[in-house]
Amino acid sequence: VNLEIPENLIGKNTTDSVKSGLIYGYGGMIDSLINKLAKEIVQMDQPYPTVVITGGLANKLLPILPEVIFHDHLTLRGLYLFHLMNKPVENGKEQ
Repeated sequence: VNLEIPENLIGKNTTDSVKSGLIYGYGGMIDSLINKLAKEIVQMDQPYPTVVITGGLANKLLPILPEVIFHDHLTLRGLYLFHLMNKPVENGKEQ
């Protein structure tokens, strides 16, 4: 199944029903989790959290999760920055 948001929530065929269930089901689950965690965080006198999603299909959920930030290669970016921070230094110059 090619995951894309179907035109209608109620599918008119099996493929659209599966797409709708996957996109809206997982999107709703994530949205509920974000809201519950954010409520608890705010109750602890902390600012409303910034939520970042990443990964292969995360961008498919963006229309359902409008308050999140999408970063396609967050893990790779983090590993690259970690590498830069830990490069060996020789004679005052980075290698």
